[in-house]
Amino acid sequence: MKIKNKKNYKRNIYIAVVFLTLLASIIGIFIFSKKSSDMALPNSNTTAVTVDKNADNNVNITKNETSVKTTNTSILNITTTALGQDQKQGPILIRTIVDSVTGGSCKYKLSNGSTIKNYDSEVSFSGTYYSCNYTVPYADLSTGTWTIKINVVQDNKSGSASKDVIVE
Repeated sequence: MKIKNKKNYKRNIYIAVVFLTLLASIIGIFIFSKKSSDMALPNSNTTAVTVDKNADNNVNITKNETSVKTTNTSILNITTTALGQDQKQGPILIRTIVDSVTGGSCKYKLSNGSTIKNYDSEVSFSGTYYSCNYTVPYADLSTGTWTIKINVVQDNKSGSASKDVIVE
């Protein structure tokens, strides 16, 4: 079999090779960009949230190992940004971000066995978000595991979060 027009045949082969090379490059770029976005480091402010609504209309929300449970019609999400000691024999720092509020009150209940300590503060504006913040003096607590429960209320909205903290 003889090829009658070698020039056109070579040109068609050249075009096919260039086309396949471009197609492979585009596919490679797409796959690489997809893998890069999948492997990107998560934003330190990103919070994983799990929502479970059970039959009696209570909503359980889990955020950063902080359990939040409310029974009101309006749920306040509380994210703890700091909860514990920065150093041994230091104060207990309670720092949160509260969604969907512009004021209200914060109540902190710390319990260790039969010992219970209660503290209050107002929801404060922190420049770009609202928060409940409190510093519990080390002298108020004994060493051991304390359960810290944070309750936030504004109008008909409420939310709570709790976590166990080891005091050293």
